[in-house]
Amino acid sequence: THINYAFGNVQGGKCTVGDSYADYEKAYTADQSVDGVADTWDQELRGSFNQLRKLKKLHPDLKILWSFGGWTWSGGFG
Repeated sequence: THINYAFGNVQGGKCTVGDSYADYEKAYTADQSVDGVADTWDQELRGSFNQLRKLKKLHPDLKILWSFGGWTWSGGFG
């Protein structure tokens, strides 16, 4: 099984996060979390990246692909 995570951006020829809040800052509640455990303010990683990490731990064969660009973020490809 594969998950395509959208979206990353390309700036100055480098891959960057698209939305830092959603990607690694947002604290998920227990009922929103993949494993039923809420994020805490002091953990090193929160947001979607942490949820994907938890999902990968539960399902080691899962492949997670990060999609870059998109409708308004195509300028970095050139």
